[in-house]
Amino acid sequence: MKKKAFLSVLFILISTLLICNLSYANYKWEKLSFNADTSLYISPNYEQDGSIYALSNRELFKSTDEGNTWKTINELPVWQVKVTGNKTLYALQGTSERELALYSLQPSQEKMQKVCDMPPGTKNFAVLNNGVTIAARPSESRSIWHLLRSESPGIWQDTGFTRAGELLESMPDGTVFTRENSTNVVSRSINSGLTWKDVSSSYEINKLFASPLYPEKNEIFAIINNTAVYISYDTGLNWQLRMTGMEESGYLAGLAFSPRYRLDQTIYAADTEGRVFVSKDDAFNWKTLGVSFEDDNKLNSLIVLPNGKILAGTSKGVYQLASYIPVTQLARAEFVIGKTTYTIGQNDWYMDTAPYIDGGRTFVPVRYLAYALGVSDSDILWDETKKEVTLTKGKTTVKMIVGSSLLFVNNQPVTMDVLPQMRVGRVFLPARWVAEAFGATVTWDGQKNSVVIEYQK
Repeated sequence: MKKKAFLSVLFILISTLLICNLSYANYKWEKLSFNADTSLYISPNYEQDGSIYALSNRELFKSTDEGNTWKTINELPVWQVKVTGNKTLYALQGTSERELALYSLQPSQEKMQKVCDMPPGTKNFAVLNNGVTIAARPSESRSIWHLLRSESPGIWQDTGFTRAGELLESMPDGTVFTRENSTNVVSRSINSGLTWKDVSSSYEINKLFASPLYPEKNEIFAIINNTAVYISYDTGLNWQLRMTGMEESGYLAGLAFSPRYRLDQTIYAADTEGRVFVSKDDAFNWKTLGVSFEDDNKLNSLIVLPNGKILAGTSKGVYQLASYIPVTQLARAEFVIGKTTYTIGQNDWYMDTAPYIDGGRTFVPVRYLAYALGVSDSDILWDETKKEVTLTKGKTTVKMIVGSSLLFVNNQPVTMDVLPQMRVGRVFLPARWVAEAFGATVTWDGQKNSVVIEYQK
């Protein structure tokens, strides 16, 4: 009898291990669109407009259905695209690479608008949050790169700095980095490009990525020597290697942060062969997803959508990582802006007040948002004196105070970019912050003007 019970337990354990391993072996890349070299960019206002952008064959395209269909938004050939910290997409456009102009796309626009003419021969640029634009221009031999800056559109001044290069990246606070191609010396400016100081010569920094935690921790990730991920906590002065579990990677092409990075510290890395790695502890340890391209396709960019979908720009078009999130029992709720009914699964429920949008953020009545997330009535607490809401589900407790930007997840503070509000005697919470604190995903349906919340039961 004991032997039979032992065998039963052993069978369950083996089956569980097999299922877990298969969950990492079933991923595959699937073609979505385009048949040419394509780079992808996610809208800085994705929560509101649901847009992603693709640069392919000098054309800039926009998609609002996760890359399935696209429409052109440029008028002239596009040579380079950047998304900046001021939530604007910029592009270099022009009929000739030597005669380019800077164009921008604001959230409410359908077509790009010209900002200014760029210095002849511009190869790279950065637009800072304070409006300063920096242009990098090489000499004919490309041995020397000059940096120019503009505080007013079209009025350019030479900074006198000549040790720039193809790398030119800005951070949310206006710090700018460049690297001299021939020496790998990395220089940094902390005054909008007026003066520059060498900060490193030990690494060939290929790409820089400002972490969502940069405003609090000065956290920057970098791809160095094309093969390794490093992290800096002091705005690029010192770097730490973070490659445990990613030793099998080839030439790294991109990094992408989880839309819930502030809560889950999840980051994704991909190499040119299409291998994808995931870290859930701020890049200390990585795990492979066991996927790669089956042909000679080459990955060049990676983005992660708020619903967890992973898309890649490649030498053969746009691809998506299929079956990345296994669907078991998926709970789904939907709130329509201005409507006093909401949906959980297939059922409609009544509310005594409607969700609304304020400052580009969706606010939902606290009690109904909690119901949508599976929080029971007894686990929704309101402290009138403190104006504090407490929601508990399983091992997760979330606390928020009306008028405060702090959200506490199991007593750990997280700074939001929005405040809980009180209207007509009801408390309204920012849907995305609360839902993601409980591990749910939040997406915006622009056609229905609704916010959709999903989580695994």
